[in-house]
Amino acid sequence: MKRSHKSARPRPRKRQLSHHRTRTFSSTPSTSSSSSFPSPTQSVSFSVILPQDQTNVSQRVFPDTPATGANNSIELTPNVTSTGGMVEIRIGVLLPYSLPNNLTQILTYSGTSAIRLAVEEINANHLIPGAYVTLVLKDSFNGLDPENSGAAQAIFSTVSLLQTGGGAAGVIGDVSSALSLQSALLTSRLKIPQCSYSAGSTQLSNKIDYEYFFRTIPTELMFGGVMLDFVASRGWKNIAVFYTGDSLGSQMMDSIAIQASARGLNIGYRKSFWESGPSDVIPALDGLEASGQRIVVIAAIGDPQLRLMAEAAGLFSEDYVWLAINQITEPLLGENSNLKPTDLNGLFMFDNLLKLQGYPPYEEFLDKWAALNPAQYPYAGQRDISSNEPQAYSCMMSMAYGFAAATKGNYTALRLLAAGKLGNALSPINMNTNYTGPGGPMVFDNNGDVAYGNFILYNIQGGQVVAIGTSYSGVFNLTSPPIYFDGTTNPPADTAPLQVMNPRYNSAIGLVVLCVAGLSILFSFSTMVVVIVYRNAPVIKAS
Repeated sequence: MKRSHKSARPRPRKRQLSHHRTRTFSSTPSTSSSSSFPSPTQSVSFSVILPQDQTNVSQRVFPDTPATGANNSIELTPNVTSTGGMVEIRIGVLLPYSLPNNLTQILTYSGTSAIRLAVEEINANHLIPGAYVTLVLKDSFNGLDPENSGAAQAIFSTVSLLQTGGGAAGVIGDVSSALSLQSALLTSRLKIPQCSYSAGSTQLSNKIDYEYFFRTIPTELMFGGVMLDFVASRGWKNIAVFYTGDSLGSQMMDSIAIQASARGLNIGYRKSFWESGPSDVIPALDGLEASGQRIVVIAAIGDPQLRLMAEAAGLFSEDYVWLAINQITEPLLGENSNLKPTDLNGLFMFDNLLKLQGYPPYEEFLDKWAALNPAQYPYAGQRDISSNEPQAYSCMMSMAYGFAAATKGNYTALRLLAAGKLGNALSPINMNTNYTGPGGPMVFDNNGDVAYGNFILYNIQGGQVVAIGTSYSGVFNLTSPPIYFDGTTNPPADTAPLQVMNPRYNSAIGLVVLCVAGLSILFSFSTMVVVIVYRNAPVIKAS
């Protein structure tokens, strides 16, 4: 008996992927203001190019924007009428306010608005007894070259933030992992807590270098668990895993292996790729076909993931199920791609779930968010969120409750906190104060990562992206049945079917087998007859 793998359709080779078009911005420098309530005229005006094939340009005015440069900043102290006998706690907000990228712009300004909302509540309700919070907004980007100077400017801005104006007791930022890796290295050396609401790199979990960094957004490693929850819910027992040949890929593979074992799943094929670029993608896919595994988990993000899926287009069929990280239809179906939306039918994509409708803390946050004036709080004024506002809000609130627990209203402790000298009392594990925010419970592990994540599962059905499931704080739930490539709800087999390779008697191989078997039987029968006939013959022994 031999395993026979059903042949797959030919795969297109070297498929070109489209890249996001760069959105350009024109900016007018703003002036810094020391006022707690700057007027709307103290702002930067950005021209945001609308989506492709649209010629209109929308104008959005951003108040309270720090001027570009490490020495420039804006200070905001909301809801404080008297500071007598109170200690000022300065929190740096280190974000790329001048970075010309639309997504970054939304993350930066909506996050700033959410942080300001949190500080207003902290000061109004005296959540840090004996103290009030002042925000120090500083641009972590130099406004000139997004390709070559981001890291250097992040370092300069961090040094300036920590050394001028009395320093900072804590820092919120940056929006990207690349910029956070630079600033968090400095803050951790000085034992100053730093929280990011959007940086997900696992490098930041390294407590040797980033001892005081924590975040309110899940890391990439958490995707593996929810992907395997889906696999187990479908009754599959065998999977294949692709992972990149870098540190992130190795960590994701190790995490998936541990979680697969805990769920009773077998990894029948595992393959690293992108060791030195795309040259090993096709051999990795050839290995998948030969393995017979049909449930494919892609533990990769960015360009490696997109290139792998483009090359694997011929394996998008009724025989395979593909699981990917993030909602990636836009780059996969870009203008330089030969793929059609229906080519991706049956694809499952797992993404962070930010909108927790029906969750009381989230609904309460939306009520407050909708009551804000969008002219003063960009992206607010609506009962909806634009990006990671709940996580930004939770960064500030987690830090405030952590400060309150560490100082307990003691004046000496508050002065040490304000000077950035409270040290070990402000490690990520000390930020566990039973606070539950609009993004869920803020429980941090020893690495400063949130212990629970919220995810949404998308399924491409008939060329359309449809949300079919969620995972809230580790509890996976399907809200509608998955639809596979063939348009049905019947889960495909997790391995290629076994076929018995018995030849027919009238085939060439069958005739050969019959002849050999017949001759062997005849020889055996002849031998038996000879033995019977001569069984009593005397034995002649030679001496």
